[in-house]
Amino acid sequence: RGIRLVPGDKVVSMDIVRPEDHLLTITAGGFGKRTPLKSYPSQGRGGGGVMTFRITPKSGKLIAARVVSKEDDLMFISTEGQVTRQKVQGIPSHGRNTQGVGVMKMDPGDSVAAVACCVID
Repeated sequence: RGIRLVPGDKVVSMDIVRPEDHLLTITAGGFGKRTPLKSYPSQGRGGGGVMTFRITPKSGKLIAARVVSKEDDLMFISTEGQVTRQKVQGIPSHGRNTQGVGVMKMDPGDSVAAVACCVID
């Protein structure tokens, strides 16, 4: 058992932790933020996790969580086919229990479908 979930919760993602990096979280409504990984406490097997994003009706559900470095680029893809590319550094760093900022402008009825990390060598 990796994590103990309460009814209604789901695992969105998992990744390899590099302590100097950030956790990028993105919602269906186009909101996102970076949070330093050092802000998250270590937990043992079967832990319940910690709050990482303040979900509101405006922000929508959490769609993606990725470990990113400052040099990475991101691709956001919406359900209506809109694609946006943005540098990770362009997304502000916030604390764990905050809503974040708009990172992709959404048309009515559209939502974020996927986020891809583009590593630049």
